[in-house]
Amino acid sequence: MSIEIDEKSAAVMEAVHRAVYEQRWEDPAGAVKTLRKELKRAGPVEPLVHGALAELMLEEFDDVDGAQHHYGKLVELAPHIPAGHAGMARTLERQGDVPGAIAAYRKAREGIETLLGPLVSGTADEDETAGAEELVITLLELTQEQRALQPDEAIGVAPTLLAWAESSRLFDVIDDDFADSAEDDADEEGDAEDDLDDWLRYARLVTLEALQVAGIAGATATILRLEKAIPLEAEQTSWLWSLVHEAERDWSSAADAAVTALGGMPGPVMEGAFDPDHLLRAVGLLEQAERVPEGRQLLQSLLARLEREQKGLKGEELEAAQELRAMVLDMARELAPKVVQLGLGGGRK
Repeated sequence: MSIEIDEKSAAVMEAVHRAVYEQRWEDPAGAVKTLRKELKRAGPVEPLVHGALAELMLEEFDDVDGAQHHYGKLVELAPHIPAGHAGMARTLERQGDVPGAIAAYRKAREGIETLLGPLVSGTADEDETAGAEELVITLLELTQEQRALQPDEAIGVAPTLLAWAESSRLFDVIDDDFADSAEDDADEEGDAEDDLDDWLRYARLVTLEALQVAGIAGATATILRLEKAIPLEAEQTSWLWSLVHEAERDWSSAADAAVTALGGMPGPVMEGAFDPDHLLRAVGLLEQAERVPEGRQLLQSLLARLEREQKGLKGEELEAAQELRAMVLDMARELAPKVVQLGLGGGRK
């Protein structure tokens, strides 16, 4: 079942897209106002506008009551859309309603499995594969989130679904035609980077899935299979090995792999050139391995970079950078107090 988009609805969705992906960063309150205005003329796309409102209320304002209301409307009007159940699950979890969250996670996962069913069985049309990558990744993410609430329950993604995703090369990032033309086509280059990002997200999630369902041996076999399917640089697969080494409690090997995965921390932090959470995890593993000086150096590099980047930021981006800097400073004080005395900031006042 899908939502029919006419010309008026398309205009509504264009306004919603601008509010969610552009306006929210400069003026989140204005973005909510825009969405409420569009809700009055939404027509058949009303469920999607409710979903956008719920997301902004939860993520930008921590308004769980408002988010619950709009996710509730989305679920009521379009129960076939898994995103509504997923958003409701996260909202209920934040409210402390664990049984309600578990039920909503289950519905969201079942909804995604229903959408993917014809693809896995081979009965879907070719044009129905659009967006399947994100559905598989979301299913793995939701499984992790539900498992965190039910650690003793046997929760997992069907192996047949994952086998289909890989055998059908759903996350294929190797394209000979692209290789011949990428230098001349920036759009295709961007598409290839997105494909690689999707593959890496999938690889990390499916490795975690294997680790939790089949243990260290299963995760090792999974990584070897993934490496064979799509050859990547060492820094792109070493994060996966760090998960296995951590499970083995081989802290030094886990730390080495986590540091390699950072790839020298290229580019600006706040533009997503690398994931700061990955760096902080590497620091934690170095501490476990009793290699604190190396962790100190990583924190110094991150703090110095954040200091430089803050000067060119404003609004939401500046706030995010300041929050990250404060968190890193707290970690620096705990791990290596001298970092704070190196001209890298005086902490929160």
